Formats: sequence, C-alpha cells, structure tokens
Amino acid sequence: MIDINHGGSIWYLMNDEKKILSILQTREYISIHELAKRLYVSLPTIRRDLTTMEADGQVRRTHGGVTYIHPESDISPIALRNHEHIEEKEAIGKEAVQLLSDGESLFIDSSSTAYCFVKAIPKDMRLNVVTNGSFIAQAFHEHPHVHVELVGGQYDPHHASVIGAEATHFIQSRFADWFFVSDNSMDTHCITSQSNIDIDLKQAMHAHAQQTILLMDDSKFLNTSFYKVFDFDAIDQLITNHLPKEIEKALIENQVLIKKAVQ
Repeated sequence: MIDINHGGSIWYLMNDEKKILSILQTREYISIHELAKRLYVSLPTIRRDLTTMEADGQVRRTHGGVTYIHPESDISPIALRNHEHIEEKEAIGKEAVQLLSDGESLFIDSSSTAYCFVKAIPKDMRLNVVTNGSFIAQAFHEHPHVHVELVGGQYDPHHASVIGAEATHFIQSRFADWFFVSDNSMDTHCITSQSNIDIDLKQAMHAHAQQTILLMDDSKFLNTSFYKVFDFDAIDQLITNHLPKEIEKALIENQVLIKKAVQ
C-alpha cells in the first residue's frame, strides 16, 4: 500500500485529478485551501481542476470546499449535505429546539438538517434520543445528560446511517415524544425521497412518536422525487425558512402547523 501522505512513488506519478479523487475517497469532504496545500499547487490551479472534475461528474463543489460523488448514487453524500444551505438549516434547527423540554424522548433521522438541529440543542438538556444516524449520535458527545441509542442493523457508509429490517424492528420497540425528520422533496401533495432505503424506518418512527416535525429548507419545495415517504396528514408541524404559497395552502388544508425560522 502506498502512503499518499508520505510521498509514495505512485502518488508522485498521479496527475492532480487522480490525487484529488484519492484524497476524497478517504475523506469525502475537504476545503479548497487544504487541498491546494496538500497538492502544493495554487488556488487558481486547484479551482480549474475542480471545475473540470465537477463538469465530469466526479466531484461537487460547495462553499469553500469539495466533496466526492459516489458513482453508485445520485444522492448527495452526507459530507456534502452538511455543507449545503447551511444557514437555512441552522436557523431551522434553532427554531426546532424551542419545542424541547427536559426529560423528553426523541427519534431523529439521519438527515443533515436534523444534524443542524442536534448541534443547536443546549448541552445541559436531559433527553433520551434514538437515531439511525451515526454522525447524529456522535454529535451528542458533549451532552452528558442525553442518553443516546443508535439503532442496530445494516450500516450505510455513504449516508452514515443504519437501515434495514433490524433497524425498523428496533424502532418498533420504542416510543418518543417527538420525531424530527427531513427528506429530499415536497410538492403540493406529499413528501418524497430519491431513495427507499430508509422509508420503512421513518414510517416506524412516525408511528411510534407523539408528534412528527418536518425540518425542510426552501430548496426542497415544489420538487418531486421517485418515492413517496409521507402524506401531509402524517406531519404535525413543518419548520422552514421560506414556503411557497401553493404548498402553504395545501399544508393548512391538512392542518399542518407551520413555523418559519428567522435567519
């Protein structure tokens, strides 16, 4: 094995694009400044390389960084999603935290918006949390009074989540006050997803929670993905930063409470 950090001969024979892919396949996300430093090239050079690679569908650029696109999926990996629409997601997360009280139990999905919600939870709160997101569980490492359970099952490294029948069965033996969830898309009829790998799990969380809270920024509205996850009547409350009038009308007709986060 060639250690790319210590000057293996094969590393020096690679062109810059292959070096970038080699780094991203182990790290998923890296800042442009760090990448330029690692490759000993200028920022304009690295930006030109990344522009070409993004056009070829190999990487996707974010604010100040770049992430690897897995060839087997068109869903943004979690490293990318944690850097997309970050201000909107953080505002939504801070608004969602206002719902919580000490001693409550939460189901939290593996979405990047839920991650922003978790980061906003005060460190002295006392909560019981069940999640299928490994990075969600890790985000509670500075919360000494939060009891966290990570569901068992099949681990999906692409999304840093646990899925499958065993995970769903785990949820069916728990009950929660709140279920905080996000997904890919919402049109005027329902919430949809690009993948069906965790739909059963999310529906089990909904069925075993007193309240289901949808966390969704405005980039996801008026879009429809392939798989239906929830009808509007499954959602108790939507927290968002901005909402198109046609979706707002449909939600009100289905008695969904709407809260708009202030950025």
